[in-house]
Amino acid sequence: MNKPKLTPMEALKQIGNLLKMDFAKNEKFKSAKLADGTEVMWDGELAEGTAIMVVDKDGNQMPAPDATHTLEDGTKVTTLGGLATSIEQKEVEVEMANDLMAKMEERMGACETKIADMETKMTEMFENYKNKFSAIDQTINNSAKSISEKFDAIKVIVDDIADSPIVETPKPTNITFKKKSEKSAAERIAEIRNANK
Repeated sequence: MNKPKLTPMEALKQIGNLLKMDFAKNEKFKSAKLADGTEVMWDGELAEGTAIMVVDKDGNQMPAPDATHTLEDGTKVTTLGGLATSIEQKEVEVEMANDLMAKMEERMGACETKIADMETKMTEMFENYKNKFSAIDQTINNSAKSISEKFDAIKVIVDDIADSPIVETPKPTNITFKKKSEKSAAERIAEIRNANK
């Protein structure tokens, strides 16, 4: 007795039922829902060439129909013959990546500005210290010149003194005291009495 021929879709459905596995219990299988609520499953990472299975309300699994399917997270998966042919990541991830790049560029710009400001401040500080050290050096040179001039003037005075003749000054003498000391005490008393008369 000949069995009626199956359509390709019926054949795939039967093969899927024969190979039916409990995806939920096998950790390597992943599942997601489409935007319309339909459950899909696949083995391993979602990439081109990955077999995508659609799970119906009764739990029957069949290869995903040829179409572009949108997952709930916004990822678009195009399938042909039950295999993924292209995967477009959700736009939110692209927007987040673009936002992240924009923020990184903004921060890099801010860092470059800060570095430029620091370089300017360091140059200003260097010039400021250079000017201060130059002023200190000038003051030291002026002081050294002034001290040298003073020593030269002192040397001239000392040389003048050295060239002058030495004049000895007489020692002071107390002539009055000597005169008094030449008289005796009795003579001095007599003089005082005579002066008072």
